[in-house]
Amino acid sequence: MNNEFGYIDNKPFSQINEKEQPLVVMNEEEDSISIKMNGVSTTDTFDMFDSGPGKLTESRVYYGVDSKNHSISFLNSHIINTTWSSISSSTITSKIYVKSRESLDQIYHLSPKTKIRKFDYYNDKLLFYFSDNPLTIKRKGIIKELNITAKKTKPKLLFSVNYKGKIMKIFLVHSFISSGNIHDYSIKPNTYLEIAFNKGITIDDVIKISSRLDSTLHLCILNKNKSYVSTLYDYSKRSYNLYNLKNKTEKTKDPIFNICKNKNDRNNIFKGFLMQFIDIDFEKNNTFLPFLHFNKGMDFHELEFLQYYKVLEVIDFEKQKKKGKGKNKCFLKKYFKKYPKLKDYFFKNDINDELEEEIRSLRNYYSHEGFYLDNLPIPTENPTRYKKIDIQWLYDVKRLVKIIAYLEMYDKAGVVIDELELINHLY
Repeated sequence: MNNEFGYIDNKPFSQINEKEQPLVVMNEEEDSISIKMNGVSTTDTFDMFDSGPGKLTESRVYYGVDSKNHSISFLNSHIINTTWSSISSSTITSKIYVKSRESLDQIYHLSPKTKIRKFDYYNDKLLFYFSDNPLTIKRKGIIKELNITAKKTKPKLLFSVNYKGKIMKIFLVHSFISSGNIHDYSIKPNTYLEIAFNKGITIDDVIKISSRLDSTLHLCILNKNKSYVSTLYDYSKRSYNLYNLKNKTEKTKDPIFNICKNKNDRNNIFKGFLMQFIDIDFEKNNTFLPFLHFNKGMDFHELEFLQYYKVLEVIDFEKQKKKGKGKNKCFLKKYFKKYPKLKDYFFKNDINDELEEEIRSLRNYYSHEGFYLDNLPIPTENPTRYKKIDIQWLYDVKRLVKIIAYLEMYDKAGVVIDELELINHLY
């Protein structure tokens, strides 16, 4: 959709009226969509909702419609107004937008008040966890003949959970995507989740739940990609495609890790992980940042170390509170005893007490002094000794803390895993 002409309005309309609906030019790129309107100079060319998705998107929502009478609602947008040679223009650019799927006479825009009854969650890596898609391909002998068998399955209920007082049902759907002609034909499996509710939800909820499903799938197969397309259904006959291009990344390698070793445990494991994320409040959202934003690489190993250290700090504090105890600043020693093979893999000759004190001192130094480090004071206040630091030691410390954090997330969900299994998957 490049240089395509369209019309916009701040209210639904049944037909195009060129005198009332301004002409615009639309462009769709890999990571954004933009609409440009010439001949205007005001900053309110694109009418905004008084209340948009707010905290989730940190943006405003705008009305728009393209030349095929499909409504477009913009999220996470910004506007540029220009005046050049007496010709003014306004351009709205967005990385998150919703486009209606049906071309109806009466156009409706999805707004923050639109009630959504269900949505389809797409992630091409779902197939690697729910690996029983019925698509099969067989070749007969040495002749160039292929038999392709593919069928769409009815939605299968996996489980139900509570979400903000609503019942959220998660269904698994196996399907396929075909394209081409008799001379050049392709078919590939397409597995997705249908998320249905007994009461309507908003676009805010869709974005949040999709993000939580991303994190859940990541813990299952350690994939690095997020969902960037969803299909939404309201309580009428209207449906919409949500494009979250902020999550779109280049094609990643197929996963080689799967937490589920027994197919009978698959649904319970997925549900257990989802329950860790579905009701995370703002405070814990910050705590579990590396699991919610797993696809975003850290600029520095130091920041990554601090984030996973904080995860372990919070998890251990929660355990302490359940026992009626206070915070244990030396909590890492417990995890060295809990995962002795992992500790020995990285620091076989180190004494647990000394290693814990060194890692805790590293955390304090990074938090209060900065990242430049040559000799680590232990402890950081009134040091009794100094440790000469090298790059390999810092890297091994980061990996040790990161892997333990993943192991504890699995433990919280009731999933048992060999402590050394993650060594070849987490760096």
